Amino acid sequence: MVKEGFLPFDETDILKSIGMSPDHHFREPIRAQLEKTRDIAAPKGFFLECVVGDIAEKAVVIEGRTFISPTLCRLLRGTGTVYPYVATCGRELEEYASGLGDMVSKFALDAIMNFYQKQAAFAVECAVLKRLPKGLFVSKATPGDVYDWDIRELRKLFELFGDAAAEAGVTLRENYLMTPLKTSAGLCCGVEDNASECRHCPREGCLDRKEAFDGRVYWGSRFIYRQAN
Repeated sequence: MVKEGFLPFDETDILKSIGMSPDHHFREPIRAQLEKTRDIAAPKGFFLECVVGDIAEKAVVIEGRTFISPTLCRLLRGTGTVYPYVATCGRELEEYASGLGDMVSKFALDAIMNFYQKQAAFAVECAVLKRLPKGLFVSKATPGDVYDWDIRELRKLFELFGDAAAEAGVTLRENYLMTPLKTSAGLCCGVEDNASECRHCPREGCLDRKEAFDGRVYWGSRFIYRQAN
């Protein structure tokens, strides 16, 4: 489990993360929920170090499991190691959220849980970065977010995780949603370009975007994906 990389924050940081001004009227509800949950919040993150096996145009083998995604193949080509990861806000906050009644408090806590999840993801990235050769950046890819990487392949990731996911309090449902809901799971690897994954993603209004969407890369991925199916 990753222990370092969790930075202190307050309601201003949370408001900024959801595109709101520091003086927004949701500041007080967020501050109140943040104070109530500081002692119970337990965000968690972990990663594994796995060997990248054979890579074809549309499929890559990781620890004996075949993942189908032309984009993922391009991302991992030339790398010998990949880092499957989980980052979660933690079951503790989700259990607390189930007892809230009013919508304002639920909205505030949802923003807080999302921020804790991002903190856990950042901690994982920092830990992976320490494993990489100098000069490389960390790139992440997640099933369902990458256009040609089917969300159903989360099942293969959880097979790789083994008991580690359960120890972090994370489970994968039959409908491929994870519990807690504020959880991300995917692969990290070392790349020379710090914004490579953003070029593949057409999502609008993303506050985490590092670089503009490149339609040439995206539509090229879709063309290859259609050929594979």
